[in-house]
This record gives sequence, C-alpha cells and structure tokens, in this order.
Amino acid sequence: MKPNQQELIRRWNDELSRETTLEMVRSKDDRSAAMAAFCEDLASLAPKVSIRRIKSDDEELPAIRLLPNLMFHGVPSENELEPFLEITAAVAQDPTPGDLAGEKLKGLDLPAALELFVAPQCIHCPSMVRRISPLAIDSKSVLLSIIDAELFHEKAGEYGIRSVPTLLLDGKFRWNGAVPLSDVTRMILSRDPANLSQSAISSFLQEGEAGKVTAMMIEHQTVFPALVDLLTHEKWPRRLGAMVAMENLAEENPSLAARAVPSLMDRLDHLTEDVKGDVVYILGEIGGPDLLPVLERIAAAAGKDSPELAESATEAIERITRK
Repeated sequence: MKPNQQELIRRWNDELSRETTLEMVRSKDDRSAAMAAFCEDLASLAPKVSIRRIKSDDEELPAIRLLPNLMFHGVPSENELEPFLEITAAVAQDPTPGDLAGEKLKGLDLPAALELFVAPQCIHCPSMVRRISPLAIDSKSVLLSIIDAELFHEKAGEYGIRSVPTLLLDGKFRWNGAVPLSDVTRMILSRDPANLSQSAISSFLQEGEAGKVTAMMIEHQTVFPALVDLLTHEKWPRRLGAMVAMENLAEENPSLAARAVPSLMDRLDHLTEDVKGDVVYILGEIGGPDLLPVLERIAAAAGKDSPELAESATEAIERITRK
C-alpha cells in the first residue's frame, strides 16, 4: 500500500463516528489472500476497524462484506479506495434518510441483485459506487456486489463486459457509464418476478428468509424460475434453502407449488444422483397421483445400486398416496 493511501486511511479512521467490523469472506479462490492482506493492513492503520474472518465453503468470489447485502469483491486501491472507505463510514454511522430513490426502495418486496463492475484506474467508477451503494444501505432487499473487473476478469467475461463502470440488475438488465439513479430504481420496482436472479433469491435464503420467499411467490402467484434453478443446483447449501421455500409453498398453496412439477420433471434425467434424490423428495411434496408411475419406475431402476435414491422415491410415493 502506498504512503498516500496509508495516510488517507489514518485520517479516515480519525473521522469515523464509531468502531465498525468488516467481514473477510475467504473461499478457495487464490485471490482471497490479497484481499485478506488488505483487510489486515486496514485494521492496522485504522484501529476503529476490526476484521471478522469467515470461511466460505462455496465456490463464490471472495469478498469484503460491509453489510449482509453489500459486498466488495476486490482489493480497494487507487480510485477504488476512497469510495470504499466512504461506504464503510456510511455503514458505521447511524442511519440517515436517503435520497428519494433510496426511500422508494425501503418497501421493496422482491429482492434485487445489483452487480457493479469497476476498475482501479477508472476515473468514472467512484461516482457510480457513491451513487449506487446507498440503495443497499437503505434497503435490505437490494443485494449489491461491487466487483473489480480486472481482478475478477473471468466474472466480467461471463457477462461480456468490455468497459467500466457497468451495472447489472439480476444479470439481465445492463447500464454502461453514468446511470441516472432514477432509471435503476424504476427498473427495480417494475421488474417481472420471473426475471429474478438466483443471487437475488439466494440472498434471502441464506439469511434464513425462506418464508419470505414463499410469501412473495404467493403474493405474485408465481413460482420463481430461479428458485427451480436453485432446487436443481449442484451445491447442497443452495438446494437446501430452496427446498425449505418449496415445502412452505406446498403447505400454504399446494396448487401454486404444483406448477413447478413440469420444470423439475424436464430436468430429472440430467441430474446427478444426489440432486435427483432431493428433487424426487420435493416432487413427493408438491406432486399428485399422476407422478406415481414415474416415481415407481425411479424406485425400481435405482434398486440396490442407488439405495438412497430408491428410498427417496419410495417415500415420495408414500407421501403422495397419503394426500
């Protein structure tokens, strides 16, 4: 870290209104080490900052987590450092009324996943970080990930990003350069629930808010396609939260939950045994008698070679029969 950056952090620490804690979320990604080193330097230069170290078992990007719904994926340097410090200070202080755009999102029910791609040398990125970050501070339903496009070049490449700043909403809607905050807010509020991303729904499920996801589906009378994607996700923690949400839906609104059956059936033959077993379990929760022949074939085919899958199919048959 350069001397001028160290001095900036010291002065910033002196102006902090209170002590604050940041979370360093490490993963298997090799870039975790550089981000962890920055956090150590930050805590050393700023005594009011403490670092909580969290190990992520998932293959997610390592992150410096400022709030449960506000993450920085990168090593804050050059033009990234000052806005990073400003956001951290804003998180540390008492909540203050946001601007009109932020206020409109306080009652947001559908989660919104925003990804803002920036770069250390970008002179326009700091203003975008300052403009967008209050949305996540003002509304827990806004999940904001600020991503260094140079450090995580493969993530930028996944979306075909060629310039920064670039803002994505639910991985589908895109803005380049300076974006009027009113445009972003309007799009967030007018979205079709069918366009919700996995990350948006996962943000609720990871916080133990499966019931809220269920309530949103009932309110909008739709099974979120992204939730079906999570039900068939290869990672068990992702599936677990989605399964709880579907179990709740099956109990509270069985006919709505049954709408997920065709999508799950279309994917069944392409799943690994572990994933298939969980999907079969869910089919037993939300399916009807017309599924019995399929489940009987699965149980017979699994036999002794896949006893856990056979057991899941047998139990699903029993649950449907008891309905």
